[in-house]
Amino acid sequence: MLSTFGPLITALVALAAAAALFAWWVAGRKRIATETIGRAEEQARRIAKDAERDAETRKKEALLDAKEKAHEILMEAERQARQDRQQAAAPEREAAVEGGLESRRGRRRQDRLAGAHDPCAA
Repeated sequence: MLSTFGPLITALVALAAAAALFAWWVAGRKRIATETIGRAEEQARRIAKDAERDAETRKKEALLDAKEKAHEILMEAERQARQDRQQAAAPEREAAVEGGLESRRGRRRQDRLAGAHDPCAA
């Protein structure tokens, strides 16, 4: 009777060995897949961190550029306002200078006329 079950036992042992080998292969594939997923997740975190840092750097650069541009505009506006004030004040200064000359001439003329009519002014 043992001889009739010999091939069946051999087949069952071979089947058990094949199942064990398959289980070992699946476990190995699962381990490899887990390691691959872990590396991919780590790489994704690194990429996200780098992207966040780059975005922050670009944001700071844009803010700095905007501040520099605003400063340039302000300086240009101040220069233009100063130039406009100088141009507006130029005729007033000329009028003041001419007015000062006229008043001095007028005082000299008055002094000469007063000296000519004043008998004590000799």
